[in-house]
Amino acid sequence: MWFFYLRSALSNPGQLPCYTEQYNLVMKQVIDSDQDTGRSALGPLCHKCQLLRPLRAEHCSVTNHCVAAFDRYCPIVSNTIGYNNRGLFLLFLVLFAWNCWVISFLGVVWLRKFGFQAMFFITVLFLVLIATVLSLRVFYTLLLAMANLTTFETKNYKQLSYLRVTAGHLSNPFHREVKVNLLEYFHFVQPLTQQDIKTQLQQNQA
Repeated sequence: MWFFYLRSALSNPGQLPCYTEQYNLVMKQVIDSDQDTGRSALGPLCHKCQLLRPLRAEHCSVTNHCVAAFDRYCPIVSNTIGYNNRGLFLLFLVLFAWNCWVISFLGVVWLRKFGFQAMFFITVLFLVLIATVLSLRVFYTLLLAMANLTTFETKNYKQLSYLRVTAGHLSNPFHREVKVNLLEYFHFVQPLTQQDIKTQLQQNQA
């Protein structure tokens, strides 16, 4: 658990390079054409990092960097969760929840053997509460991984042009088979190329 915690906390979550030449070219086109072309087929401009963000990348207001496949900032590990460390973070959550349940079980065994003690009982209840919350978070994160979605996307899908709600269903251009989505989540399978995503978006909009 501590190994995956440190990896999640210290690893680069997928920060994108700042001050790119592509940003300068797009800004030059905006100035020359005197038109609002701040968005392209790849994504919007980030004026703080001075780059053209690809799909799924977002600017983290805490770390002040654009991160690929941005999920959220997590205060538990004091780091952004993104493409590079999302699998590590999920494994940390799984082991953290498991350890809390094991300690809670041992606490119950101790209470049954040595008798009721108020402070120890409260501690066990607190651990059960933490374990329950962590288990729910693991379940939710696993569902997102199976659907190939991020926390940011599920919270802001109405503002994201590449996600569409049609007949009550979310059109997700990144979704493949559940097995492939999980393999992609843990970097065993490469994500879809920009061309594949563009084709999928056109099919969803048709």
